[in-house]
Amino acid sequence: MPWPLPVDGVATFELLGDMTMHGVTSPVTFDVTAEFAGDRISADANTVITFDQFGMSKPRLFLIVSVADEISLELEVQAIVAFSP
Repeated sequence: MPWPLPVDGVATFELLGDMTMHGVTSPVTFDVTAEFAGDRISADANTVITFDQFGMSKPRLFLIVSVADEISLELEVQAIVAFSP
């Protein structure tokens, strides 16, 4: 992410971190597009994980033929920038 934060415009970056699900922690990378407008930031973040990555079994339900191996995660974030005095 650009620093200092821009006052306006759009920035794209990768957000790296660890995600814990069902007691299993795995590294994940989100692709983020953030829009800056004054003191407000809105961002969309996307990543793809797999059931195996977190030690989960694919669900098996009667009448469902199959479930994809990949799970798409999408986050929408709104924030207001506040500076400490």
